[in-house]
Amino acid sequence: MRSITLFFILLYSVLTQAQEVFIKDKVSGKPLFQVAIFNEHKTKNAISDWEGKADLSVFNYDETLIFTHISHHPSRLRASG
Repeated sequence: MRSITLFFILLYSVLTQAQEVFIKDKVSGKPLFQVAIFNEHKTKNAISDWEGKADLSVFNYDETLIFTHISHHPSRLRASG
């Protein structure tokens, strides 16, 4: 399994300033769909669409986000800057 961090073509500044991110595989460059994104308490969540796009507006800026996909290892990313 590849690490989910491989597809973090999510620029840190984009994550902290934008409400929407695009998730792509670092090796192939293809969008990853059905990536589950949730906070540590699993009280908020989002999922990427067919274009790898996910809306992060439900999360607070200071939350740690967990990204999971069936073909990748989970990865955590702090949303604050």
